[in-house]
Amino acid sequence: TTTSVTTSAPQPAPEAGAFVGAYSFEPGVINLDWVRQPTRIEAVVGVPEGEGPFPVAVFLHGLGHSCISTEDATAGPYRTIEWNPPCSAQDTKYLRTAFAGSEIVSELARRGIVGLAIDVNAAYFWWGGEVNESAVMAGLLETHLSILEEIASGTIPLTGLDHPFTIDFDRLGMIGHSRGGSFVEGLVGTDDPSFVSIKQTPSAVVLLGTAGSVGDPAHAVPTLNVRAECDADVGPTAGLDFAEMMKGLGASIVVDAFVTGASHWTMTSYPLSAPASECAPDDSENGSDAVMVANLVASFLEGVLNDQTPILVADEQHVRLAILAGSAEAALPDGPPGTEPSQVQITVIDEARLEPIQPGDRFLTDQQLNDF
Repeated sequence: TTTSVTTSAPQPAPEAGAFVGAYSFEPGVINLDWVRQPTRIEAVVGVPEGEGPFPVAVFLHGLGHSCISTEDATAGPYRTIEWNPPCSAQDTKYLRTAFAGSEIVSELARRGIVGLAIDVNAAYFWWGGEVNESAVMAGLLETHLSILEEIASGTIPLTGLDHPFTIDFDRLGMIGHSRGGSFVEGLVGTDDPSFVSIKQTPSAVVLLGTAGSVGDPAHAVPTLNVRAECDADVGPTAGLDFAEMMKGLGASIVVDAFVTGASHWTMTSYPLSAPASECAPDDSENGSDAVMVANLVASFLEGVLNDQTPILVADEQHVRLAILAGSAEAALPDGPPGTEPSQVQITVIDEARLEPIQPGDRFLTDQQLNDF
């Protein structure tokens, strides 16, 4: 049974003072049994005020463009860099897609959760028929969580972060947009024997326009499914089947959120795709959709990861909430928006975390991948 929620008075914004920054490591190579995957370590980090222990939530982007033309690189608020490979075409730059999660990371930190948005940019990853994309994703995710531990202890300093803190990794939230949502679904169990997971099952999952499941889930975990009315990429019913499966497995809380006027990409600040023809959102390009979604995601995880009834912060004019299982309250947002991508300061760290790319290295082409 679907239960709607009554929206109450505005929810006061959390206290300011949280840190939002980013780190960048040298490019390198992940060595798997069947391929050497070029990648680099990039992430946006949000840290709450105080010492913790804090829960942690990780945002995974989807098929957002990785290689774009120099002309296109100046059209949005994204930070771009010159880097080859995989952006080896003439007059191209690499778009740091992790920065699309900046608003979510910022809001997580303001609500007492360590936020991490990682950049998945191995060559061909999610583009050219990856032989086993979950192996690459799991390896990168474990690497970033290890780095986060060192940031917390102060072993790896980030510009502007002036205090150590502790993380409770047993309270792990996973957030996935589009193809990233597919991987997050796989983390709670799949009947696909080739799927490579991480060491622990998430305590809660959030799906943003998920591209679809890799199999049937095996674990009941609290779930927030967010879908966009004008989603021309995966459709406006994305994630509903997974949410119903979570309800059937007995998850303690399952929420479905329908964002009116939003497109697939504007939920996380990508100005890269037009909405469906029947929709013409007024604010799709100014970041308002991403701020609304960030409020909703962070407030859901704040409640669930602290074993409390979540108070879902959402603009009732643009977000329709339905409780599929459990209970939740709702409140209007009241406070400043999250951190925009262009406001995030990057700390470049001169330390190799991956095997260095060597001159003359050869990597698999799309055709070779398809021939596997």
